[in-house]
Amino acid sequence: MGDRCYMEIQCSREHYESVLREYFIEILEEDGDYVKAADPEANYAYTNEIEEWADQGLIFIAYHDVGDNYGGYEIACDGKELCDAPHHRDRGLVVKIDEETGQPVSEGLQQVQKLLEIRQRATRHLDSLRAAKAGK
Repeated sequence: MGDRCYMEIQCSREHYESVLREYFIEILEEDGDYVKAADPEANYAYTNEIEEWADQGLIFIAYHDVGDNYGGYEIACDGKELCDAPHHRDRGLVVKIDEETGQPVSEGLQQVQKLLEIRQRATRHLDSLRAAKAGK
């Protein structure tokens, strides 16, 4: 059965119908060609599948809660680049702090910055799917 967690994804209707529907069975929101869906029991947060989806060029933004053996993460893919960063469901993205210096650990900060860049590109694409409906 494996380690399971709650997970949400935002994507295009095309990518949802062709690939993601079998994983995210609960639709939370639909708007034009935009879909937001969830799986309350994502097996190992679909870690291996996420890389496959990115390799296929899917554009998505996702997050998952903590599992038994891993923390929560936000994931973004703009169809070319994939990145993830620690995420707390109620508090947002997390950057590790060096307890001696009180400064952010540079690798963690760079990871969050890269995620934000990729998420921004993916968000622009997903927003355009909603705008296309409004323009019809």
